[in-house]
Amino acid sequence: MNVEFFKNYKKGLHFFGESISAIVSSVLLTFVYIVGVGCTAVVARVARKRFIDYNLDKKTFWKEVDSREKTKEEYLRQF
Repeated sequence: MNVEFFKNYKKGLHFFGESISAIVSSVLLTFVYIVGVGCTAVVARVARKRFIDYNLDKKTFWKEVDSREKTKEEYLRQF
């Protein structure tokens, strides 16, 4: 009887630990998502930045690229 009690106690603690870790992980991930995406959305809205072009009345969706040849100095520190 004593051994069975400790086995069940261990199973109960294991279940409790998994449940608590799932709840804590969900809460933390939700908080990080809201803070990360929320702050980005607020900053983008204040700066009037659009990440996606919604203009669907275009003939083409290709964007113009500056294809001129660059000097070595322009390639030196790109990033």
